[in-house]
Amino acid sequence: MGIKPAKKLRTKIDITMFQPAYMGKAEALMWKRYYERRYLGLFMTMFGCGRHVGYSPSLSIKLGFFAAQAARLFQASRSAEEAHRALPPLERYYDLIAIGAPSTFCSREVALTELGWWQARRENKPPSEYGIRIACVASLVYGVAIDKVALAGIRRAQAMEYRDRHEMEQSDWAVVENKLIESYSILKSSLRADDNENKA
Repeated sequence: MGIKPAKKLRTKIDITMFQPAYMGKAEALMWKRYYERRYLGLFMTMFGCGRHVGYSPSLSIKLGFFAAQAARLFQASRSAEEAHRALPPLERYYDLIAIGAPSTFCSREVALTELGWWQARRENKPPSEYGIRIACVASLVYGVAIDKVALAGIRRAQAMEYRDRHEMEQSDWAVVENKLIESYSILKSSLRADDNENKA
């Protein structure tokens, strides 16, 4: 399971300019590496995502490092209190995401919201519940109303639920990948629609 780099790397940082197919494949690969505890691989995939939307190699390294560190600390935690050890690197990660975001947001608020849905999923909350929390992260990061990104968040949560309910052979990872591509496609369309409304 692997992903091909985008044909042309962007030279301007803009997190809205992602390609859904690329991001869906990349996220599926990151999940796989997370559950295999292959943090270096997770870092490398996150590095590629940074380059995909225009981050420099040095900033992409930082993105990958903080993302992998947050994932590792959360995975090792055994309580909600311990899980908060992942908050500092997660906040640093969103400090970097803010560089390419279309609107201003509070990195700590977004990191807390992200960590909240991680914990909700761990506690076996239904996808409809933590999917909205995922949508809250997108709403804050992209500066759009939550109702416009709610479906993308729920679709991403449903991909997670599929992973949780299966033994995850290669064919199952392909299903997850397709579900994530769908989620990112919905998100992309929502952002375009919002941008067109703002220009009207």
